[in-house]
Amino acid sequence: MAISRRSDGVERLLRLCLAAPPLRLALLFLLGLWLIGCAATTADREAYRLGLEQYDQGQYQAALAAFERALAADPGNPQYQKAVTDVRAAIAARPGGEGPPVPPEVAEIAARAGREAAETGKPVYYDSTDGVVRVEAEPLASADPRCRRVKERMFRGGELIQEQIREICEE
Repeated sequence: MAISRRSDGVERLLRLCLAAPPLRLALLFLLGLWLIGCAATTADREAYRLGLEQYDQGQYQAALAAFERALAADPGNPQYQKAVTDVRAAIAARPGGEGPPVPPEVAEIAARAGREAAETGKPVYYDSTDGVVRVEAEPLASADPRCRRVKERMFRGGELIQEQIREICEE
């Protein structure tokens, strides 16, 4: 998603003010009115920018709320409409509606945590270096003595993004 700027109109208006001295006062007055109108859209742009940051960090529910605030402030903005549609689709694409698929490196860490929990019989926790992703693996009872069941849970930004129960068997 890209953020667009609307500076062309301001530049043209300033050039007109400089080119036609008798019209300066009137054009400056109109420029002031136009800038007041632009200030009203600052809140929606800020909400949209925040939504982009949250989306990039994997905080999809928070991103959706920010995009919806931007859209409420400017309902006709196609960029905001697309952002809301895209993030809703991304959330709906996951089982349980948690967001886009888990990156392979995070899934790999979860698998390792599951193996460790199965081997030690104790819960295992991993946090990413940036503190955004947390993986928990908890051993569960199993009827088969050669296999261990483990509940793996992944959190991103404090929100549960995936939970599964795996059976890890001796080879």
